[in-house]
Amino acid sequence: LQNMSSRTHSTETTLRQSYYELKKAEKSGDYERALKLCDRILKLKDGADDVALLCKIKRGKSYCLYRLNMLEEAAAMLNSSPQLDIVSKELLAQILYRLEKSEESYKLYKEVLRNSSDGYDDERMANINAVISELQYQNPSKPLVELEIKPDSYEHIYNESCRLIALNEYEKAKEQLILAYCHQMLGEITEAGNILNEIIKKKNVSMVVQAVASNNLVCLKKDMNVFELKKRMKFCMTSQLDRQLNTRQKLGICLNGTLVSLQTNQFDAVTRSIEILSKTYGRDDLAILCEMALMSAKGNAGQAEKKLEEIFANKSAGECSLAPRLAQAQIFINQEKFEKAFDVLTSLAENTLRPAILSVLLPLCHMVNNERTMKCDKKTLVGFLQECASFYTKNNDVKTALIYLKWLHDVQPDDLNALVNLINAYMLIDERKAEELSRTLPDFDEFVRDLNVNALENTNWLALGSKYAVKRATRTETPKPGATANALIIGGKTRKRRRKVKLPKNFDPNVPPDPERWLPKYERSGYRKKKDKRTKDRDIGRGTQGMISDDTTNLEMHVSPKQAAAPQAIGPRQMHPAPQKPKKKKRPGNKW
Repeated sequence: LQNMSSRTHSTETTLRQSYYELKKAEKSGDYERALKLCDRILKLKDGADDVALLCKIKRGKSYCLYRLNMLEEAAAMLNSSPQLDIVSKELLAQILYRLEKSEESYKLYKEVLRNSSDGYDDERMANINAVISELQYQNPSKPLVELEIKPDSYEHIYNESCRLIALNEYEKAKEQLILAYCHQMLGEITEAGNILNEIIKKKNVSMVVQAVASNNLVCLKKDMNVFELKKRMKFCMTSQLDRQLNTRQKLGICLNGTLVSLQTNQFDAVTRSIEILSKTYGRDDLAILCEMALMSAKGNAGQAEKKLEEIFANKSAGECSLAPRLAQAQIFINQEKFEKAFDVLTSLAENTLRPAILSVLLPLCHMVNNERTMKCDKKTLVGFLQECASFYTKNNDVKTALIYLKWLHDVQPDDLNALVNLINAYMLIDERKAEELSRTLPDFDEFVRDLNVNALENTNWLALGSKYAVKRATRTETPKPGATANALIIGGKTRKRRRKVKLPKNFDPNVPPDPERWLPKYERSGYRKKKDKRTKDRDIGRGTQGMISDDTTNLEMHVSPKQAAAPQAIGPRQMHPAPQKPKKKKRPGNKW
């Protein structure tokens, strides 16, 4: 037993020494010696930590794959481990973020933050804030929990500003970090352009930042010359940036490159970009829009019209995206096919009642006949007529509003609200017609027939609220049969006792009572407020105590004549002589 214990002790000492030498070899860069030391350490291991060693090897291999941008293989390597420690979970969360699986990454980061206790929480908070900002870009209507951010950390502030930008809170994002993007979205074009130009001119800025700045500058400056446009977009679309940009950023750059190629009449490049938008990014709506713009630029508007009709022929209004449908309506309006444009805009279901679409439908409605208008869906037609009548009424165009109100009354003759609005409109123009229509209103008795007058007159619920009335109703108990009869037999009728009124002493019924009797004491006419002696000398010593001025030149220096002193009257108590002061006695020893 002593030999076994001494052997174990020597093995631990050798391991400790080997680890120490391995650390020294790593610092000095002697990697050949480090490999030999690693082999010695693995031979000394007795197999007790095989699982932990396997996990560490897989984690190291996964990190190498992550650095080589082989993200799928790195995630598969970590997921194949029997158990994941905190470090492996943190690495997996970062890999999932790079794979744009933000929800899974967010869950893992929360677990790591909850269970970690080392000094790297600041970096983890910055990373989880980046994940939150990406989630907000995907779904801005679902705000997530805000994290406490340290203002001295640049990564925290930058990621927090990205999160605020995703929520369209640009002013708050400017407070966190002054970004050119915030200026651009707020319409501050000059400030945004100056910042972007400064970023592009700097040499120590990374390629990703320069690419994003160039892309935003192309969107910002529409008067840029063709050569500079091509130069900026060519730099943004280099293959070196594919690994460092996410899908959302690459989609924006691809779309801007398509528009630049369209503007510079590079139609072959536009065709290639349309294929990338559809196949790589799955944005068929953007691809359709760019294809229609390409056909219109080539002068084939009729071909674009046929292409759109083929696309939307086998799709319902809910399956079709809004932007291509609006593009189709725009093509019809450009070709002065107003009836087809009207049909497209009225087939957009609830989107038809949007203010921008209504502003286009209003003039189109005057250009098409009423028969085509009546063919559209009744729900859409009613909403459209109500919005039109409300718009013209608010703008004091009563005659035009009357046209839509009549139309609405014809579509829904049983709708009382439509009839009342029509009568109100006629009251401003033709009172006789309003009086005739008012006779068609149902009688007042039909409205009052089902009303419970007693419930309305009981005003307790008005003062105390509806809950009080409900409680009173629930407290009423139904008496048991025969209970009232037994109570009368046993106890008889209950009599209410009336107490005798007590009058005050010396009460005279002929003298009317004081009218101020029920007023509060301080509101009566004879009330006198007591003086508070504590504040009697409060103002002594307050105010200005005199001020010295140097402006003595303006003073008039003359002697005023003295007034003769008035003789004071002697009172009766001052007639006797004044008392003499006692003489001072000389001190002994004082000669003087």
